[in-house]
Amino acid sequence: SESITVSQKQKDALNITVSNFEVDATGGEIEVEIEANIDFECIIEGSAADWIKLSDTRAMNTSSLMFSIAANSDPAMRQGTIFLKSRDIEEQITIYQSGCEPSIVVSQDEYIVSSDGETITVDVTSNVEVSVYIPSSAYWITESSTRATSTCSYKFDIQPNSGYGSRSSEILFYDTKYGISESVKIIQLQKDAIVISNQHFDFDSN
Repeated sequence: SESITVSQKQKDALNITVSNFEVDATGGEIEVEIEANIDFECIIEGSAADWIKLSDTRAMNTSSLMFSIAANSDPAMRQGTIFLKSRDIEEQITIYQSGCEPSIVVSQDEYIVSSDGETITVDVTSNVEVSVYIPSSAYWITESSTRATSTCSYKFDIQPNSGYGSRSSEILFYDTKYGISESVKIIQLQKDAIVISNQHFDFDSN
């Protein structure tokens, strides 16, 4: 007798069980189950590499891969793509992450300013595009042309108060897209003085 050995290659396979994942704004880890009999490489697309990280660095022929998803501090949803590639075979995984709650937070909601006037700094923490509104009646409050070094700080010049009564107004920080706002109240003290309308009075004999 004579024997012949026949060797047949397997059908190259690279399959993923789930191709789409939804993650909330807080982030976390996801596990991608893989059916593969070939080696492959993992590529995270473009800017998504900043918030999607391969947390399991074992050889690329394991049955699953773990990815760490960073928290999303932006109110907008974001999307990232992971590619698994081996020669002419490619599989794609899409990550959808929810945005966080839009917010505007001011460091202090009330400022008391002396009658001499001064420049105040309001620190604002937000994850939205903030606009500033000062009522037209508050002519004595103006946003300073000299911005603070931080883009989250706003400077306002308060003019001296030459009147004999205190005055107040509010500055509004708002975002129209999400319909949210925060206000800061400015109270300026009166100019301290004792004033009499007339120092001389003349009376007849009655």
